Amino acid sequence: MKVKSSSLYIVLVIGVLIVILLGGFLLLVKNKMLFNSKISNVSDDLKSLDKSILTYPKLSSTVSVNTDYWGAFTKIEATNKELTKDALLLNAKDSLVPSIYLEDHNSPLVIAGGSQIAGVVKIPKGYWKLGAISGNYFRGTLTKVNQVLRSQELPVLDSKWRKYIKKILNSNRSNYIGNYNMFFKSRTNIFDKPTLYYSSDQGTYLQGQYIGNIIIKDNVEIEVSKEADLRDVLLVAPKIVIADNFKGNIHCITNEISVGKNVRLIYPSSICALEKKTRKKKIINNWENIPDIKVGNNTFINGPVIFLKENTNDDRKANIQFEKGSKIIGDIYCEGYTELRGSVIGSVYTSYFIYTHQGSKYINYLFDANIDSNFKISRYSGGLPFASSGNYILASWLY
Repeated sequence: MKVKSSSLYIVLVIGVLIVILLGGFLLLVKNKMLFNSKISNVSDDLKSLDKSILTYPKLSSTVSVNTDYWGAFTKIEATNKELTKDALLLNAKDSLVPSIYLEDHNSPLVIAGGSQIAGVVKIPKGYWKLGAISGNYFRGTLTKVNQVLRSQELPVLDSKWRKYIKKILNSNRSNYIGNYNMFFKSRTNIFDKPTLYYSSDQGTYLQGQYIGNIIIKDNVEIEVSKEADLRDVLLVAPKIVIADNFKGNIHCITNEISVGKNVRLIYPSSICALEKKTRKKKIINNWENIPDIKVGNNTFINGPVIFLKENTNDDRKANIQFEKGSKIIGDIYCEGYTELRGSVIGSVYTSYFIYTHQGSKYINYLFDANIDSNFKISRYSGGLPFASSGNYILASWLY
C-alpha cells in the first residue's frame, strides 16, 4: 500500500515537535534543579553568615568576620563568598546585673521623695539611708529590691572601645575616607557598601533624610531639626543639639549634647560623651552647671547613654542629667555625677548621684527617680561595652 507523501510529512513534523517538546522539558527540569541547588547553596551560605554573627566571637573557617564600633555598639560584618550581612551587637548581661551600681567613695546612697527601686543594688558599704529634701521625705517603694550588695570601683569599659571614641571625636577630616560637604538633602547608603563620610568645619544643620551607613562629622557643632529623618546614622561633633519633638534612631559621639523635650530616640540609639580634657573658662553665668549630657522633659531613649571622664578635678556638677518625665530603656554609665529625675528600665552605673534644688547640691541623693532592671525588655536586653565581657547578643540587623 502506498502512503501519501503528505501523511509522511505530517508524521515527520509531529515527531520533530515531540523531540523539541521533550528536549525543552528536560532542559527546564535541569535548569530548575540547578536553580534549586543554587538557592539551597545561597540559603546555606546565609545560614552560615547568621550563625557566625549570632555565635561571635566564635569563628568559622568558611566565613570572614570584620568588627568595628558604631556608637556604643559593636558592628560586625560577616562575608561568605559573595554574600555579606551586617549587624550590631551588645555585650551579654549576666543574671546578677544590678539596677544601681554606685561607686564606693565612702558616701552612702540616700533615697528620698517618690523614688522606686527594683532589682539588685550595689552601693557603698552595702546600705542606704532614707532622707528628705526640703521636707519631702521618702514615700516611694523599695519592696522589689532583690539583693543589696557592696560596691567597689566602677566596672571598667573596654579600652579598645574607649580609644575608638577618642579617635573618632578628635580626628581631623584628613583621617576620613573622603570628605563631603552637605550638598545632599537626602542620602541612603546600605551597610554592605563602604561608609559615606560627611565632614564640615562650619557647623551642620540637619533637616534632610540620611539613612544607613553614614557618618556625619562636624568639628564645631551639629544641630538636628525636628524635621530631620535620621536612621542608623552616626553623628560626631564637639557639641550636638537635638531639637524638641525629633524622632529617629541615631548614634551620637560628642563632648556635650542637649536632647530636647518630647524627643524619641528609638532602638537602636546611643549617646557617648567624652569630657573635654581642659574645660573652658566660665563664659556665661553658671556655665559650670551645664550638664555634658542633658535629656529634656518627657524624652524617651532606647539604648545606652555613656559619659567618660577625662579630667581629675571634681567639679560636682551633673555630667548626665535626665529631666522630669524622661525615660530610658537601656543602661547609663557615668564616670561622674548622674542627676536622675525620670525613669530607667535597665541599669545605672555611676560614680555619684547628684540632685540640685534651690541652689543646693545633694550628693548621692535619689529623689523621685525610678530604676528597675527586672523588666523583660523586648528591644534592649544587652549590656555596656565592659572590658570583662566576651559574650555578645544580637542587637539589630543592619541593612
